[in-house]
Amino acid sequence: LEPVDNAGSVRKLIERFRADGPSSLEVDGIPVQYDFAVGTAVYPENGNTILALYEAADAAMYQSKNELEPAKSGPDPD
Repeated sequence: LEPVDNAGSVRKLIERFRADGPSSLEVDGIPVQYDFAVGTAVYPENGNTILALYEAADAAMYQSKNELEPAKSGPDPD
């Protein structure tokens, strides 16, 4: 893995993971398709505490799920 030091590099890493990874697998002979949503937060842009970063990443993940986007970073800082 390459170093991740800003929201753009996090987004690129997640996009690469999505592009490289399978979107289906087989479980006990049954084909299963899947997708995933990712939310990220970057210090200090999205928070200065672990709790603030967690909450920003969690909110971004749910926004990503609702918009069906591959990755979303935390909300813009005020």
